[in-house]
Amino acid sequence: MILIIGNNHDDVLYFESIARDTKEEIILKKYHATTGFIFNQSVLIVKDIYTSYLSAALASYLIEKYHILVIFSVGKCRTLSPELRCGDIAVGKRILFGDVDQINAVKGTRLGQIPGFQQSYTVDPNLLAIMNTTLDRVTRSRHYETTILSSSVYTLDYTDIDRFKEQLEVKGENSEIVVDTDSAGISLAAQLFDIPMISVKVVESKASEEPSVDTYLRVLKQYSLLGKAVVSCIGEIGRNDVLR
Repeated sequence: MILIIGNNHDDVLYFESIARDTKEEIILKKYHATTGFIFNQSVLIVKDIYTSYLSAALASYLIEKYHILVIFSVGKCRTLSPELRCGDIAVGKRILFGDVDQINAVKGTRLGQIPGFQQSYTVDPNLLAIMNTTLDRVTRSRHYETTILSSSVYTLDYTDIDRFKEQLEVKGENSEIVVDTDSAGISLAAQLFDIPMISVKVVESKASEEPSVDTYLRVLKQYSLLGKAVVSCIGEIGRNDVLR
């Protein structure tokens, strides 16, 4: 089964609308989910997932319960890079854990690194290539391979931004950088269970700014294009070496 996970109903509405033979479920008495089929692939669509902590716990539960083979994290992000603007699509190539800083507690552990795990999650190259190819084919929107700095602190002030950028420069990070609230937790679960995942997000604003009504409407228009690309990617992965 393929897991599609978003923060809210808008994030996953497109996928719910095109899935067939759907059934509604309530998971753990709280979280709304839809099961069905897209391109003959069974899918689980989940919404209302915020923060890295919740996404890690719930994604781990879903992977075991539903035998998840690949995960798509969809929705919105904000940008730390001036090249990206509202409406662009960010394809996460790497994911950094922005919430965990145990430098003072564990010797040799750096910002964003969970002891015993890599400091970042690297997306499966086959899945990344398929996602980029489908975005090229399905949408004319600008899309970028990015590093996702995933933190529960979504609206960052400039002190936070400077601190994160300093850490990224130390790591030799050169790609475009965006922030979201859930990718780190989902990628941690993917690491634990050794399954591929990818985050594909629409940029809504700069990291230090709150989006306006106009920018939000622009993001909503982009959701259908992002959805078509993800659905096309789902149709392709069964014919490639992504599913194990």
